[in-house]
Amino acid sequence: MTPNPSTPSSSSSSSSSIQVRAHPSKHRALHATRALPAGHTIHIFTSPLLLLPTLAHLSSVCAHCLQPGTPRACSRCHAAYYCDAACQRAGWAAVHSRECKALRARRGRSGAELPTPVRALVQVLLLGGEVEEGLTMLDGHEEVRRGRGGRAWGDLEMMAAAACVFAGKEGDGGRAVGLLCKSVKSVKSVKSVKSVKSVKSVKSVKSVKSVKSVKSVKSVKSVKSVKSVKSVKSVKSVKSVKSVKSVKSIQTNAFLRFDAHLADQVGIFLDPTLAMANHSCVPNATVLFIGRTAVLRAERDIREGEEIEVCYTDYTNPISQRKSALQEYCFTCQCPRCANNLNVYQVCAQSPTGNGDMSCSVLGSNTSSLQNHPGASDPQKIRVAAQFCTEPDPELTGSSPEAKRMLKIHLTGYKPLIENDLWAVSPLPQILTEVSLYYTHEQKFAYAVAVAAMVAVECDPYRYAAPFHAIRLKNLLMVIKLLVLTAEDSAALRQAPRAVAARGLEGEVLEMLAEMDQVSLSQMLLIMVMKAASPPGDGLEQWSLGVQARELYEDIAGLEGREQELSLIHAWRDDPESESSRRFFEYAVVKQMAALADLGKRVVRTEWQV
Repeated sequence: MTPNPSTPSSSSSSSSSIQVRAHPSKHRALHATRALPAGHTIHIFTSPLLLLPTLAHLSSVCAHCLQPGTPRACSRCHAAYYCDAACQRAGWAAVHSRECKALRARRGRSGAELPTPVRALVQVLLLGGEVEEGLTMLDGHEEVRRGRGGRAWGDLEMMAAAACVFAGKEGDGGRAVGLLCKSVKSVKSVKSVKSVKSVKSVKSVKSVKSVKSVKSVKSVKSVKSVKSVKSVKSVKSVKSVKSVKSVKSIQTNAFLRFDAHLADQVGIFLDPTLAMANHSCVPNATVLFIGRTAVLRAERDIREGEEIEVCYTDYTNPISQRKSALQEYCFTCQCPRCANNLNVYQVCAQSPTGNGDMSCSVLGSNTSSLQNHPGASDPQKIRVAAQFCTEPDPELTGSSPEAKRMLKIHLTGYKPLIENDLWAVSPLPQILTEVSLYYTHEQKFAYAVAVAAMVAVECDPYRYAAPFHAIRLKNLLMVIKLLVLTAEDSAALRQAPRAVAARGLEGEVLEMLAEMDQVSLSQMLLIMVMKAASPPGDGLEQWSLGVQARELYEDIAGLEGREQELSLIHAWRDDPESESSRRFFEYAVVKQMAALADLGKRVVRTEWQV
């Protein structure tokens, strides 16, 4: 799966932190050359072999920087879009000068219709040189895939043939198949965001929606859209083994690049050294994408010499779904989560405490609840978790006309999880996120923030050990924005408390919001997100989560008449470990979030009768 052991292929200030080494069973692996603390940026990959938009987002992200917006099409081929003249010039120099002519209409088909792996392979065939050499050194498991045969192998051959037609290299079909097989790898850091969906009515909270398996970019449906390949001679008649390996290289080793703004996978990113990171369902690292770069970040403390592992699938899914997804990579995972079929509470209980700065956690410094949840030890709860853990339904949304009925069906179906307080077991966290979305669309913001707080307190910490995990930060941003939306009702209640006395549970939530300092809670949550998302000097300053948090913080920081509150907040921010800061944080954040989460449980049980 890897090139020869060497220094990393991408330049970075942290280049000495990683090294590719031979591995007795995994062929090659990525290792840390020094001790790395949780949250630390391990390496920044700045020079990918391939970086291009997916077909679905061809016209909604820039082909060069992959930033979302309203890019303009290339006037020649109409198959590449750029946000401005600078990106268009850079894109032309990087790759488009080679592919532009090839992407123009050919045999009745435009290059703008090419499935993503085919488009990637066209670039490889046209660029050749270092790009193709870097790809051929990777492992695409060609022999295993060929041995399986069937429809999947036929799809690869069809995609390779299509790429050869557009690249004008019909005689290189076998080589193309090999390259394509090494192209599309999906990792946990990209796919785990499937538990959060965009709340369109909550502006500036760039949350994310469900992501399908990597199989979607390899489906026969995509291949059938390129009808011109039918006129090409069979790939099987081409005897170039090198071409076959090229197809598989792309299929196995590229990362699907997720963008929170568009709530979808918007591109593929392939770097040979990053591709050396092997899989574990209990990973010690994650991958983040910022523009044209990929950032490898430690999820927990990593020892010198330890193997660096990421997750290729969603590790919160049941073992059956994980095994199915990993078949694409031709191996069986032997990590503790898979070997012992552990649920999220059991994995959490075995995880080292203090994964990163605990002042960034809504649970505070007290981690006993994480280590001692009954879901990790009670035999009855363990059986219920195993029985009802399923993959989330990607079609479930809290914003559809049928949302209330569908959410009721799902909540009722997973009532045993609710009865046993197993809130963190999939798909309950995803369902609860949609419940919060439903209340947001119904403008019942008090209920929406209570349920969102429950997800942040009762689900995320057990599913994702690191306080700086992307989903934990995204869900905190959701809570913050919903707190802002409840501010008007809270202010009205302070002026006329009797006005909501007869509003039942909703009135209780509003009363609690009115009693707490929502502005201070929002401000402290934003500081937590900023601190976790953009640690100074770690190359994450432009990560979208940190950028969003800074923008929201600036709006709140400008409010007048809060000198006393700000003095306490700033003292905590500057020295979170002092005794006074700990007490303030426990009261202002931990206690308030826990109370909101408890109300969220009551909302779910009472309003949905489960």
